[in-house]
Amino acid sequence: RSAIFSLTHPSHDVFIVIKLEKILQQGDITECAEPYMKDATDKSRDKAKNNAKWFCERLGKYRMPLAWTAIHLMNIVNIDIVQTCHPDLASQEGERLKDEDLFRFLVDLKRPTNVLKRLKCIPGKMKIDVSPCPPDFPCAITPDLHRVKPYPDQRVRPTREIQEFPPLEVTLPHTTYRNLLYIRPQTINFTNRCGSFHIIRGDFTVQILDSEELCNALPLQYGKSNCPDNIAYITGNSPQTHPTPRNPDFYEEVKMQLPTHLTPRHHLFFSFVHISCQRKQELNPIETPVGYTWLPLLSNGRLRVGEHNLPVSVDKTPPPHYSMTTPEGVIPGVKWVDGHKPVFGITLQSVSTVHILDQHLGQFFHLCDIIDSPNVSPHNLKLMDGSRINDLEQELQRYVISMASETQLSSLVKYLYVVLDKLISMLVRPPVVGGQTVNMGQTCFEAISRILFRIHQSKEFRVDTHQLDGVGVRSVAHKVFHEELVLLFVVSTGNVKDRALQNAWFLFELLTKSMTQHIKQAGLLSVSRSERFSNRFMDDVIRLIKLFCHEINSRFNRDYDFAERLNCCLAFLIRDFLSIMDRGFVFQLIHLYYQQWYKKFVCNICLINVDMPFLPVIHFSSSYTKYNHLLQPPTPSNPHIPQVHHEFHYKGELSIELLDQGAPNLSKVQLYATTTLRNLMMSHDEDDRINASHEVKRAVAALYSPLVAIAIQALPYAHLFDEEHSQAKYISYFEAEIVDFWSITLINTPVFYFFYLLFTFLAIFHIMHKCVVMSADSTRNLLLCFIWMLKNTDRSTLRSWWITLPPSHLVSLLDLLYISISCFEYKQEQTIVRHDVARTSFNRGAKKKDSKSRLQEAILGESSARREMLMRRRGGGGGKDMLRWQKDKTEWKQYKHGEHTKQSAEDALLAKNFSAGALNNIMAEMTLITLDTLELLIDMATEYNNGNHTSQILSSALRVLLHCFSKQQSVTVLEHMFAVQRSFVAKVCELLFEEETEQCADLTLRLLEKCSSSMSAVRVHAAASMYLLMKHNFSMGNNFARVKMQVTMSMSSLVGVSHDFDEDYLRRSLKTALNYAEVDSDLEGTSFPDQVRELVFNLQTILSDTVKMKEHQEDPEMLIDLMHRIAKGYQNSPDLRLTWLQNMARQHSERKNQAEAGMCLLHSAALVAEYLSMLEHKSHLPIGCVAFQESAVSDDVVSPNADEVCSEKFFSISGLMAVLEQAVQTFSLAGLHEVVDMIYKILIPIYQHDKDYKKLSNIHEKLRDCFQKINSQLGKRMFGTYFRVGFYGRKFGDLNNNEFIYKEPAITKLPEISYRLETFYSQCFGAEYVEMMKDSSQVDVTQLDPEKAYIQITYVEPYFHHYEDGTKTTYFERNFNVDKFMYATPFTKDGKAHGEMVEQYKRKTFLQVSHTFPYLKTRINVIKKWETVLTPLESACEDVKRKTTDLLRAVHLEPADVRMLQVNLQGAVLTSVNQIPDDPKLWIPYNDLRLSFKQFIYACSVALKKNKSLISTDQKEYQREMERNYHKMNDSLKPMVNNREV
Repeated sequence: RSAIFSLTHPSHDVFIVIKLEKILQQGDITECAEPYMKDATDKSRDKAKNNAKWFCERLGKYRMPLAWTAIHLMNIVNIDIVQTCHPDLASQEGERLKDEDLFRFLVDLKRPTNVLKRLKCIPGKMKIDVSPCPPDFPCAITPDLHRVKPYPDQRVRPTREIQEFPPLEVTLPHTTYRNLLYIRPQTINFTNRCGSFHIIRGDFTVQILDSEELCNALPLQYGKSNCPDNIAYITGNSPQTHPTPRNPDFYEEVKMQLPTHLTPRHHLFFSFVHISCQRKQELNPIETPVGYTWLPLLSNGRLRVGEHNLPVSVDKTPPPHYSMTTPEGVIPGVKWVDGHKPVFGITLQSVSTVHILDQHLGQFFHLCDIIDSPNVSPHNLKLMDGSRINDLEQELQRYVISMASETQLSSLVKYLYVVLDKLISMLVRPPVVGGQTVNMGQTCFEAISRILFRIHQSKEFRVDTHQLDGVGVRSVAHKVFHEELVLLFVVSTGNVKDRALQNAWFLFELLTKSMTQHIKQAGLLSVSRSERFSNRFMDDVIRLIKLFCHEINSRFNRDYDFAERLNCCLAFLIRDFLSIMDRGFVFQLIHLYYQQWYKKFVCNICLINVDMPFLPVIHFSSSYTKYNHLLQPPTPSNPHIPQVHHEFHYKGELSIELLDQGAPNLSKVQLYATTTLRNLMMSHDEDDRINASHEVKRAVAALYSPLVAIAIQALPYAHLFDEEHSQAKYISYFEAEIVDFWSITLINTPVFYFFYLLFTFLAIFHIMHKCVVMSADSTRNLLLCFIWMLKNTDRSTLRSWWITLPPSHLVSLLDLLYISISCFEYKQEQTIVRHDVARTSFNRGAKKKDSKSRLQEAILGESSARREMLMRRRGGGGGKDMLRWQKDKTEWKQYKHGEHTKQSAEDALLAKNFSAGALNNIMAEMTLITLDTLELLIDMATEYNNGNHTSQILSSALRVLLHCFSKQQSVTVLEHMFAVQRSFVAKVCELLFEEETEQCADLTLRLLEKCSSSMSAVRVHAAASMYLLMKHNFSMGNNFARVKMQVTMSMSSLVGVSHDFDEDYLRRSLKTALNYAEVDSDLEGTSFPDQVRELVFNLQTILSDTVKMKEHQEDPEMLIDLMHRIAKGYQNSPDLRLTWLQNMARQHSERKNQAEAGMCLLHSAALVAEYLSMLEHKSHLPIGCVAFQESAVSDDVVSPNADEVCSEKFFSISGLMAVLEQAVQTFSLAGLHEVVDMIYKILIPIYQHDKDYKKLSNIHEKLRDCFQKINSQLGKRMFGTYFRVGFYGRKFGDLNNNEFIYKEPAITKLPEISYRLETFYSQCFGAEYVEMMKDSSQVDVTQLDPEKAYIQITYVEPYFHHYEDGTKTTYFERNFNVDKFMYATPFTKDGKAHGEMVEQYKRKTFLQVSHTFPYLKTRINVIKKWETVLTPLESACEDVKRKTTDLLRAVHLEPADVRMLQVNLQGAVLTSVNQIPDDPKLWIPYNDLRLSFKQFIYACSVALKKNKSLISTDQKEYQREMERNYHKMNDSLKPMVNNREV
């Protein structure tokens, strides 16, 4: 068994209730259920089984309740197994059969209470599968037992749809025939019935009769299997077992099929019987009649529904003609139960598409039937209640308005199709009664407006669906409907006009349908378009357009959404006119539209937002290209705009006047305009008529030639997909001039209007000189359109366009290509549309939800049968996708009627139809088009041959080409890129090697990256390009020193930065390039092969270093040591040394070692300064590396070899300044603000020499910030923590028996670095071979296991000599340029680490490293080590001095830190004193201790006074306690402090 339930109004309180019945038998329900209980005996079960056989044979068609169960759907959703549940069966209690009792149980079931525990359960399980119903469920039948397609197998048991009775009315039109009546008995009271027995169960039958013959009952019941289809049995139940009369309860209902045509004689007949259940030898009759009653189905012509209380007669047969009256009336000779009181209560509920329950709607249809009936006489007209109609026209108008305004909305919507059909019929064919015509035109139009207004205001219909399948236009006999509709719309006023405007889309649909049907019925398809409609109608249309323009203009300030909706409705209307009316007249309407709008644009920028959706709607017509007269290729050199169009060309004047208004909403206009243009071009690609011929497609592409100027104009505001590029670069290009796209003639075409709107907001941005960056979506759409135009336009046409443009505009085109490459980068997973497209209702290709999610949506209201039906209607299907009225698939509908802005339908279509692979193909095509355009521009630039202009264009072209190499590309695209690159180098090799040296270096780096590719095809092309680059450079002077230097630098940079290149593939590519050189016959006999061989050898050496670096990739200290060693190896090659220093800086920055990264940059700057000093000394430049000695630069800088070529990128004044500025930023991040001051002392003279006062102002502001940070962070700065690390064991290799000082981040604890090193070396050698030494004593190597690796870590502090303590007072000075460290080790003479105070000695170990911290590395090797041993007195004296210093520092700290002061005081006032030693040798250190204690006592007294002035009242007791301890300590120390004999 299976059933389908609908949840129109879902909630959390949804239950499935299942009731079990059994054959009727003698006894109470509880008594009958006892044999089914768990504790029943076998004897009782056998007896019940025998009784059941007898009752089944005698009372098989009667039922009684046995048990029930309920399932809370939310519990199913929350468990792991979604579909299946096994509820327990609770025994039915006889006194709790009503729905109210059931509701109480359901509340307890939701939150379990003790009430449920008292229920008796019948042992047994019921398996129920619950899941959401799929859209096309097979073998289903409706509530009235009609089959629903698909029904593939006639033998399968059907699944029944259960009729839903929602708590709220469902406002949906009737689409199928249904005529059902549900009868639910409530109660019956036979307490006062006279007779030989009482009614205990209250059993009765119900029939539907159309006469008074009981044997001719209509077979319209949907009964159970135990009763025929012309009678229904209802069994009541009394909760008592003894024969005391009670009122029976009912729990069943009767479902009947109503006749299509009801007459006053149709009625329901109820027969009450007594069922004999006693088991005796002489059987009594099973059924004994005890009474009857009836209920007519019609009352005043309407179906009876609701609650009814009826009296019951005790006669055996009903009186004659009883069906013509009700049982409540007085009927002579009839005996009634309880004196004719109503003792039987029932409830009738209908589900009918035939019988109208609303009074106003019923009166309206009654009058319509009277009018449509033939031979109607005005003297015999009556209403449904029988009252006479005196004035038919007045009554008809009154009931039409009453129907439209007072009918319940749910009833009105159910019969909406029929109502509109009747109103339209009366509008176009006025009714004629008795020869008199009833004028109903204005009334019908007002009624339609009222109906549409009410539906529009309802929450159920906020988003209209444009479903007009049932609304047809009747044939016109007297008037033409579309003419009357337009006329009534134009002359309407007041509330009628407002309601009509609210639902203009619907009225416009009626208008266009009527016009289309008029053309077909009148045979006007072959007639000229200009003769299809009358002049009066066309004049009314013009008045209608003016009316809408006026309403939009007057309302957009008050109700912007409504104004935009009106504008969209008007756009769709004009779009429909293009298909059925004279197109010249329609273009006049468009002209009139913009004529009405032009003066308004100047006053308010928001009108552009309202206006933008107008033309896109028209553009998406199927005959769009026919509307645009395809012109000859435009001639930008001969601009011409007719005078008639100057009034629309408001570009400059409007833009200037809008400056004061501002443009806060133009970003939406941007996205809308660019999206519309993109979708329009997509439609061209799908149009077979355009794709059939290349000439046609080129002509269509020529329509979009203004995109060149528009894209150039938008360049300063375009979104840059690479964050490293600055927007201001492009802004500066366009400060001087604006590109005028009007130089291209597109007048007299609809695209003309669109382009001047698109250009307007771009011109506004330009004149405002504000960097209002376009969104990524807007930029992407504009670039897509630009590249589409480039693809479909002939190259000769493009050349003719661009050959006359100034060089600056060609550079701008190259900048557009640069951004396009970033925008359309080839990726593994790429999509053009926004990520929220998958969440829109258009994404039909989304992954199916699992059963649990769909069930939860169905219960909680996220999905429902009704809502899914609405969605299916809105979405359409199959061939209906092109229906005109499905406007919810257009972008404007989603934009206005959604709660949030959704992407257009075309975006969703793109996301659905294209997989990731297809999108990557599109990305590749975009790049190939860009390369073709780039090659065209390169050819044009070489034709220019105009000195600086040509160099500027070619430089930009090379920049674009390098950008292509920097992005991910497919193999096919890379092959074309290499071809373009080789062609470019061959054409402009002098420019590349002499002027664009930096870009040449970038080119070599990109080629080396491709040489390490894993794809052989890419490596072959990259090796060939690298070889030809060297060959072209050699051909210029028999030497390719520049390329050699740049390739070496690129290799060093590649291995130092990139971690994903393959060394083996790179070696193969280098070997391929060497083979090219050896077999090249053109250079045979020259030194070129030897130079290539030397270069390859050097590169192989660098790769060998790379192998070592890869081995230590996880060891940052060893990796930096190796890079430092490589950098020092290039002392004679400044470029390479600089490259490796920058690599080290990057490595440090990645690991947040900003101080070390800054030192690498500082060494780089010293290298550049030394080189510049060697070339020419200038007073404002630093004197080589000597000027950096203050900043701890100590490495010698050796002069380069004679044949070395230093790159101008860094080895120049600008390069020096750039490196120093980068160092400033790095040291600022490290918190070394004092070093920033030192660097600016070098930079300030350079900026002063250049008179760059703006930069000087910024420098002094930064210095002020640095000094303020130094002052505000006194006592709170922490630069680093130092540890001594010793490595012992041959497993360490070069590190064996070496000690280093490690610089770790601030607040690094000893266990942290110990764990890091132990973990790393355990992974290298194995955990069983690594041992951490716990103490800091001297290591005896001979006692160690040679097979193990030992690590000793000790915390150390910077150490300063006595002469340094006075000069290095600040925290920075004591942590910068530090090269000496100290750590202390306690010991006793007996070998223990700790002992009594008089036995405690201390060994102080001092270490000196090879360079000062911070340095290029985070660890520096120890080069010197010495020790000092302190006696117990000397150790104590040192501790007291340190304590005294801490106290005085806390006392003098500003602002005062009470917490620090009290912490130091607590440890100071509890000092213990030992006895004076008798050994005279110890008197001198003892005297030092005595003086130290004297200073210590003084410091304690000062600290106590300071603390007393800072504490609050609640700490006074704490202060007194510390003072008492101080006095005790002072008394104990007096003998020693005052002892002057020592």
